[in-house]
Amino acid sequence: MLDAAVGCVVRRVSSPHERSMHCIALPQPSEHVPLQLDAYSLFATCATDNLLALWDLRAPRCVARYSNHVNRREPVQAAISPCLR
Repeated sequence: MLDAAVGCVVRRVSSPHERSMHCIALPQPSEHVPLQLDAYSLFATCATDNLLALWDLRAPRCVARYSNHVNRREPVQAAISPCLR
C-alpha cells in the first residue's frame, strides 16, 4: 500500500489471493449517507479463486474472507454500499 502523502510504500501484502485479482471495491461517498472517516479505511478485493476479501488499512492482514462465490462465465464483482452493510 502506498502513502500518497509521502510517496512511499507503507505495507506489502504477499499473495492475498491464490489467483490474480480482477476487482477492487472502495467505499464511495454519497450525498444521502454521510460516511465516517473510518469507512474510507475499508476496501474489498475479488479474484478468480472465488474469494472476496475485506481489508482494513489499519489491520496487518485481511479482516474477512467470503468464499465459494462460483461464477464460471463472468468475474464476480463487488461493491461497498454507502451504509457499509
